[in-house]
Amino acid sequence: MNALKITTAKYSKAHAASAAWSKQTQRAGQADYVARAAYFAAQLADARKSVDADAITALISETNGRCKRNTITLFSEVWALAVEAETKLQRAGVPTKLRAGATYQFRQAGPANSYKGQMNVSDITMVRVSDGWRLKSYSVASVSPRTSEIRVLTVSADAKRAIVQQAMEGFALAT
Repeated sequence: MNALKITTAKYSKAHAASAAWSKQTQRAGQADYVARAAYFAAQLADARKSVDADAITALISETNGRCKRNTITLFSEVWALAVEAETKLQRAGVPTKLRAGATYQFRQAGPANSYKGQMNVSDITMVRVSDGWRLKSYSVASVSPRTSEIRVLTVSADAKRAIVQQAMEGFALAT
């Protein structure tokens, strides 16, 4: 399948810049969305250079067929999901070497109500390898009204231990 790479180094720079912007805008009492959006647009441009983004976009449009309204249609949306998954792993305290093997599944929610009963949405599965994320599968799924959105990050047993250790840091168990 096509490769979707987000290297840890690029992600760390993007995350650090985002955190810096957040702190700066919190101090100023206003949101500086234009500067943050410009920075992430530059990061997306770098990501497009290191990946065959056109091939991924072609795969998405071929799989979607005529479905355009409630499905993912752009490479940037897939890239944002990979960044979201990497963010979750980093915030959970999973070391880079233990991130390989993690899978991230995303499926959009169903409609609030629908006269026809079903709606077509995107269903994506990505796998974390040593140097970034890979798009494992992309499909269009039919969901019923009021179906919940799925955002599941599955990690290995070693990564789970690292998450628990990070969460319990500073605590002691009562006997």
